[in-house]
Amino acid sequence: MRDEEIIKLYFDRDGDAVARTQEKYGAYLYTVSYDLIRNEQDAEECVNDAYSAAWNSMPPNRPAVLRTYLCKLVRNITLKRIREQSAQKRGGGQVMLALDELEGLVPGQTEDREYAEALSRSVRDFVKGLEPDARRVFLQRYYYFTDIRTIAEKNGFTKSKVKMMLKRSRDALREKLESEDLM
Repeated sequence: MRDEEIIKLYFDRDGDAVARTQEKYGAYLYTVSYDLIRNEQDAEECVNDAYSAAWNSMPPNRPAVLRTYLCKLVRNITLKRIREQSAQKRGGGQVMLALDELEGLVPGQTEDREYAEALSRSVRDFVKGLEPDARRVFLQRYYYFTDIRTIAEKNGFTKSKVKMMLKRSRDALREKLESEDLM
């Protein structure tokens, strides 16, 4: 079933919308969640919460790209669960390490919508402007929260090269945000 048809099911409040979403994107959403949280049961719960969030947000939202929209929902739900768990046990894992690396560059949340949109646009433009290897490493670390060792193995780099690439990207991002008065 095409994405437009699935979105129409949501807008028609057809109960089949979630089933069709699960058929088409269930495995992908589970992988996104599991790669972050590393727990099967938690990943399944996050995916189910994402289905519920999709149901509650469409309408009024009409996503341009359903897969991206669902991925963002499951990612945010999973990150929220990780933060809650890490607050309880003071652990953290890769997600907290990656977020710590970005601390001081990008604020966690802001009430200023214009600022948040400008910041989002600037970061998106920055990532698009990176060289392909640097972009892939940056996204693997800060979007998918992959650990340094795995990034190195997947890309055929040493761990030190990955760390240096990430440091250079963070430094360049800091310069960009400062030059645009977003820091």
